Formats: sequence, structure tokens, C-alpha cells
Amino acid sequence: MKNKEISYVFRGPFKEYIPKYIDYKRSLGFKIGSSAYYALRGMDDFFVKYGLSFDSLIPTKEMVEAYVALRGSESVKTQHMRMSIIRQFALFMNRIGFSFYVYPESDFVQVKSDFIPFIFTHSEIDRLIKLLDEIPVSPRYPTYHLIYPMLFRMLLGCGLRINEALGLKMTDIDMEHGIIILDATKNNTQRLLPMSKSLHKYCKLYIQRMGFPPSYDGYYYPTRSGGEYTSTPIYCQFRKFMRKAGIFRADGSPPVFMMSGTHFRFIHWKRWWQKERIYTVPYQF
Repeated sequence: MKNKEISYVFRGPFKEYIPKYIDYKRSLGFKIGSSAYYALRGMDDFFVKYGLSFDSLIPTKEMVEAYVALRGSESVKTQHMRMSIIRQFALFMNRIGFSFYVYPESDFVQVKSDFIPFIFTHSEIDRLIKLLDEIPVSPRYPTYHLIYPMLFRMLLGCGLRINEALGLKMTDIDMEHGIIILDATKNNTQRLLPMSKSLHKYCKLYIQRMGFPPSYDGYYYPTRSGGEYTSTPIYCQFRKFMRKAGIFRADGSPPVFMMSGTHFRFIHWKRWWQKERIYTVPYQF
């Protein structure tokens, strides 16, 4: 669960504009993670060979088609991602006065998904919560055993996306009324997420166990250095937890589910409303 701060340096012909593009997308409420940075840097590096300068910063149709062409044995999904990136970047550049060739959306390769959602049973949820609540204290990660049980309950109870949860700060949570306030969401709209009474109570216990002072305004799930966790190691760790809890797909692999807790919230809403017990497993003091 390390929070790696990576310095992204752009050296190609678009180096002055990619940071502006990122700021623009964020202003619209989009999350720009490490994968987007790598993709944009790859795009910037690709066009270096064409010798584009500030005075002639206009990729032609031929250049763009070379960039989006299928490469070796890469997946169609990866090719589709490049098509989307160069199209969105071109639209942005044209908004600020350039005349970039805009790759047509109608020419995008079709990505077929064979994803089948995994519906957890009540028993599986119970086993996973029990396992999380029994995580031993680690001298190396002193808050590890506190963060994972809290994070899972919040994802399950409020339907948060994993990055939304990891990015929460204490100022985003109205602890008096038990409401999570999300401002920087997709499409830049505010969301208010009420907690159940038991989840609200669990949050108070979590804050107490974490030792947050009343004036604390940092991350709700802080790293050892006080920073923000990234989602990938959290996702990998939850897959390990599911293996230990004996939760598998038909092919023997643990299910993929931590990117969003929304479907949990609706699948289990009846149980949540009637019993709430999946959120009320207390700490053993």
C-alpha cells in the first residue's frame, strides 16, 4: 500500500500543452491517474520523430493514423485507448486555437468485452469482513489493520469508487450528520452520500483508533507519510483477501470488484436496511 509520487516529464512537441490538457480534464471532474500520464507521455514521445515545432504544431492525418495503427501483438483495447487519447487531445487543442486533425470516432476499433459481473453472496461478504477484521497488527504498517476494514465497509455501504474513497479527506466527511461530501466527481457534480447509523458509528471508532486529533484535515486513509494511497496496490491486496476468504470465480480466480462499490450497495440494500449487521462488527478492544 505505498503511495508513489511519480514525476511525469514531457519532452516531446506537446510538452507545453499536455499539462494544460490535464488541468482542463480535471476541471471537468475527470480523474487523471498514472495510466493516463503514461499514455500521454507515450503520445508525446511518438510525435518527436516528425520534428513538429511550436510554429508548425499540427499533426497531419497521416501522422495520427500512424500513431493509432495496431502495433504487433497488442490488444485491440490498447489501440482503442490511443485512438481516444489522440482524439480528445486534438479536440482540446482546437478549442484553444490550433487546427489538429481529429481522428473520427466512427473509425474507432470495436472493443468486445467478455466481462461477466460477479455477484457476491451474503456468506461471502460475511467471510471477507471477518477476515478483514482479523488482520493482525503490523509493525511495518501500523494502520494496515484499521484501514482495510474501514475502506471495505465504506465502499460497500456508500457505493464509492475506489479512487473517490482513497482521495477522501476529513473535510469531506460531515461526521456530525454522517454524510460524505464528494465535490470533484465525474462531470464536476457534487454528490452527498449518507451513511447508515452503524457505518457512521464505525467511522467514529475508526477515527478514534487512528488517533486523528480534532483539528486533523488530512486524508481519511493516510499513508505512513500522510499522503494518498493509489488504487492498484489496494486492488491487488483485496484479491489476496478474497483468496484467503475462499471467494473465487468459476475459473478459480478471485473476482474483480474493488473499482466500484456501487453494485454492492444495490444488491445488498435490503439486507442493509433491515439488519445493518454487515457494518456493525465492532473492534475488539
